[in-house]
Amino acid sequence: MHGSHVPVQAWLRAAYLVARMPDIDARGLERHLGRVSTRTVRFMLDRLQKAMVDDAENLFSDLIEAGEP
Repeated sequence: MHGSHVPVQAWLRAAYLVARMPDIDARGLERHLGRVSTRTVRFMLDRLQKAMVDDAENLFSDLIEAGEP
């Protein structure tokens, strides 16, 4: 979102929609967002999906496994 010309409200709405409907495509997201170009929607969807995958992969990276004494 930082440095983007897209309003924060559009980013937040897109993040909400992608989180609620993980299989949403660019056309569906474009319908929900309204006055955002197809190119911008594809950019936003790509960024949001990458962010969600990165968070899921790193979620358990710092866990410590404890064994029986």
